[in-house]
Amino acid sequence: MKKSVRTLLAVLAVLVLLALAAGAVLFVRHEKAQSARFAELSQSLFRLQEENARLAEVAGGEETARILQELDSRVTRLETAAEYAAADYAYLAVGNSITMHPVNEVWPQAAGMAASSKEKDFVHLVASALSQTEGKVALEAVYFYEWETGAPDRAAKLTMLEPYLDPRLRLITLQLGENVTDKTTFEADFTELIRFLREKAPEARILVIDNFFPDPEMTEMKKAAAASAGVPFVSLAALQGDPSLKAGTGAPVYDEAGNSHAISHPDVARHPGDEGMRRIAEAVLEAVKEP
Repeated sequence: MKKSVRTLLAVLAVLVLLALAAGAVLFVRHEKAQSARFAELSQSLFRLQEENARLAEVAGGEETARILQELDSRVTRLETAAEYAAADYAYLAVGNSITMHPVNEVWPQAAGMAASSKEKDFVHLVASALSQTEGKVALEAVYFYEWETGAPDRAAKLTMLEPYLDPRLRLITLQLGENVTDKTTFEADFTELIRFLREKAPEARILVIDNFFPDPEMTEMKKAAAASAGVPFVSLAALQGDPSLKAGTGAPVYDEAGNSHAISHPDVARHPGDEGMRRIAEAVLEAVKEP
């Protein structure tokens, strides 16, 4: 019993630290003061989340883990809502590694793979361009790989997006499909995803982005889903198959602290480099301008 109490207290302590760290990250991001400090706080938040998960395992039971996950989701929801409220224009980018890939052993920054810096991935380029006409832009980029690989029950993954959804959203980009292997229900699942987003963010302009890597069958499915849901489809046909738009091995990438790394992993190298990202952003911005 004493052990359970100690474990629960440890979990609660980590949750408090997690909330404080999240608040500190939001403050530094809002003030845009010191990028190095923001990177440090982001790493601290990541470490606290890992500790949170570890303590959930120690505490034992799926129910405890579920409760902790729900609390973490609420922290994210509050943080995101505060960002949207403080901005003139809210933009949510949902996608795979081309939209945003978390830091791991082969990728040194939480940004679109393989842009040389966060500011040069297509999502940040779109946000930067919008800020010229719309004012302050609040941007959230969500890595939704689990939905791509979640067949035959992709609908079960939709709740992962709820902390980022808000009626104040003005733009949502959907860049998904490159990691899908089971296409059996993909078109219906994509249509369901669009309708789910529209219900949660009715004022947002939703754009379906074509695959960067050529896949005619996937392109047709995404076109059909977009048409069925009544949202625009952003074609990347002019970019597909152009090797000059891929980053390539040896291309430089900078982490949050400004340290340079050379791309060495072939799966990273095949992703769009800075020029590929610029061209994707260009296509998205053209669709945003359309009535």
